[in-house]
Amino acid sequence: MSDNLKNLPIAPFRLTLEAFPSFEESAIRSRSSRIRNHQISASSSSSSTAAKQSSECSQASEDLKGLQPRIRRERRGETVRSDTYKTQMCRFGPKCPYLAKKGGCHFAHSEEERRSFPLKPFSRRQLWNNQMLMTVPPPTPGEALDVPCMGRNFPVFGDYVKKREESEADEKWLAEEIEHLKEMFSRHE
Repeated sequence: MSDNLKNLPIAPFRLTLEAFPSFEESAIRSRSSRIRNHQISASSSSSSTAAKQSSECSQASEDLKGLQPRIRRERRGETVRSDTYKTQMCRFGPKCPYLAKKGGCHFAHSEEERRSFPLKPFSRRQLWNNQMLMTVPPPTPGEALDVPCMGRNFPVFGDYVKKREESEADEKWLAEEIEHLKEMFSRHE
């Protein structure tokens, strides 16, 4: 083996721990180089780009000033509030710090101020269901409801019912055949 090492074109070298810096040293070196690169790029940038960036920031802040929270958006001079506005009692009570602010508090501070939760309008499907329920007469006591959920012609359960009936018929046939075979073998003994 030593002969093979001597024939290699690369000169042997010794690995030492000094060749690899510790993690802390490499982190400090990379941080200092990042700071140095940042300082160089900041000093070399022109004043026009800085002015452009500051104007973009001020324009964005002006746009954000025009936005209002969702509960206080205005349409044609009317304030539109959420459905839950003043439906719950405020946890601060009459000493609420938000009462003095522009929008006021979203919660009620007395029973007179509290409003009931508004009912949502019915959808078309709900209205149709209500009309259908009103047209169907109520069942008389003791009468079996005519619900086709397990009928053979009902599209959802039809295949399931057919398979179940076939498996029950197969079980009955198998039980009858077993009895028949027992009788046959008992005669021959």
